[in-house]
This record gives sequence, C-alpha cells and structure tokens, in this order.
Amino acid sequence: MTIAWGDRDRMLPRRQGVRAGHAIPHARLIRLPRCGHVPMNDDPALVARVLLEGSR
Repeated sequence: MTIAWGDRDRMLPRRQGVRAGHAIPHARLIRLPRCGHVPMNDDPALVARVLLEGSR
C-alpha cells in the first residue's frame, strides 16, 4: 500500500499520514511536493506516476 501525501495539504496534517503508515503493515508513505489536499488537480502527472509505480 502506498500512502501519498501532499506536502501542502491544509486539511489533513502530515502526521496523520505518518500515523496511517505505521498502522498499515508494509505501507510506504511518500510526499507529493507542491500538492495540496487534492493532488490529482495540482499535479496529475505525478499522481499517475505514483499510481502506476504502486501497481507493479
């Protein structure tokens, strides 16, 4: 499982992503630079790359 967190998310602080990463076995938390709460609007190409990497 990949948890992708926008580093400019103003709704959910990064510590919640860290907590989720610890709660889910084998999860990896990655930071999405310059992305807010809806990263697919901020950087659709980056989100697509993250999704494709996670599906391999």
